[in-house]
Amino acid sequence: MIKNIVTEVAGLVGVLPKIIYIDTNDTIAGVTAVGYLNAAAKQGYQFSEEEMALVSTKTSPSDTDTDLAWFQVEISGANISLVSPSGPGSVALPTIVNHIATFTNTAGAIGEDASTAINGGNIQAGLSGTAGYLASFPSTLAKGSLRIVAVANTNDTLVTISNALHGQASVYSIPDSGASTANFIISKLTGTQHITVGALQVDAGVISSGLATGGTAGGFIAYPATSANGSLRLTPVGNAGNFAVSISNVSTQGQATVMSIPDVAAATGQFVVKTAAFVSGNLIQASGTAGLTIDSGIASSDVQLKSQVVAQQSADIGGAGAGPIDIAVTGATAASVAVATVLSSSNAVSILKVVPGSAKISVTFSGDPGASAIINYIVYIAAQ
Repeated sequence: MIKNIVTEVAGLVGVLPKIIYIDTNDTIAGVTAVGYLNAAAKQGYQFSEEEMALVSTKTSPSDTDTDLAWFQVEISGANISLVSPSGPGSVALPTIVNHIATFTNTAGAIGEDASTAINGGNIQAGLSGTAGYLASFPSTLAKGSLRIVAVANTNDTLVTISNALHGQASVYSIPDSGASTANFIISKLTGTQHITVGALQVDAGVISSGLATGGTAGGFIAYPATSANGSLRLTPVGNAGNFAVSISNVSTQGQATVMSIPDVAAATGQFVVKTAAFVSGNLIQASGTAGLTIDSGIASSDVQLKSQVVAQQSADIGGAGAGPIDIAVTGATAASVAVATVLSSSNAVSILKVVPGSAKISVTFSGDPGASAIINYIVYIAAQ
């Protein structure tokens, strides 16, 4: 509250500009409120904009310490107020502890919390041996801040963050690592860089490993979910023709498919591959020893299965006369094809005919082979 106002001083009546004296226990924020002198004017005090006021203030109404400050009388409509003087070297009041002062005009007036504070040279936070950081707050209250904080180096070396040449204005966003500590992924680092949370995804473009020039090898390593259970690797080997080798799927893939590499049971192995299209139903033929295959030109339907061919030597069937003598052949039918020759016999004979039947063949000799007779026979279970 205003305790006393002196507007006239003996010997200075009529002197302009004029000094008035105001004794108050209000704070600077209260003194500079719009219309602060309205109540005094209603009590009969006269004010003009040609007056400067020397005002006593307090940091709180009950404070025992008194501060003095100069203010300029400002009249705007029905409001009579006290404002900080705007002359050369003046300071806009009230000020806030620890806030940076800036010039508010070209006459040397000083204020604070400018929308933009500019320094023509460098800005430094802290000193060598005294920590400092740069902090930037968002427009929303209590939503954190972005800080640039220095950490001691092994030696007295500088770390500089700078942009490369840009062709446009760019905004770079730091993604949420999902952890309390994380690292940026940068180039030219001799150690291994790790992504310990989430995955790395390239939404456009190609992932490249190694360099085409300079002899810097690249590769791809993928580990399974279980620990110490090997890995799957794609490792390039140089070729003299500088050709690219691509692995890709066909465009007509009709379902989700998992391709498994079989165990070759050896330290080295090869894929079996082809260069030209196969004919459906034909057999595949090796071309060289490096895993290349071609179409053999032989239809699988033209090949007699082993299970459909019986080639045997009979037991001794002598002593039964010229026949016909039955020999058991599993799978044989009356439609089978059979041939036979005499391997040995007690008497010189030949085979007149071989007749296939159900699970057997019947052999007839040209005469009695005698006490011993052994034949060789071949039976095609299904006729070709």
